[in-house]
Amino acid sequence: MGRQVERLVDLAVASGLDGGAASPIEVAALRSRYPDGELTLVTPGIRPADWPPDDQARTSSARDAIAAGADLLVVGRPVVRAEDPGQAAQRFLGEIERALAAQSD
Repeated sequence: MGRQVERLVDLAVASGLDGGAASPIEVAALRSRYPDGELTLVTPGIRPADWPPDDQARTSSARDAIAAGADLLVVGRPVVRAEDPGQAAQRFLGEIERALAAQSD
């Protein structure tokens, strides 16, 4: 995690914010700096492995983002642009359930 990200997050927390958005690339470092319960991390850029990153340079799978410590995932294009959005959403739900189960093991 870059010094600028650290500085901005520290300022936000010191100002009383209890959450913010963080790319999947930054989540693990932020989670080690702010353990569960101290900072809610909303993570955009969630993609299946076979989906292009589109205009987002810092993307991740739902499984990897959850393992890194993301609290909330933002999934948009891979669902709304899918041939079958319902099936795409179900696929993400399955991945999320498996990731959460792996954390509790």
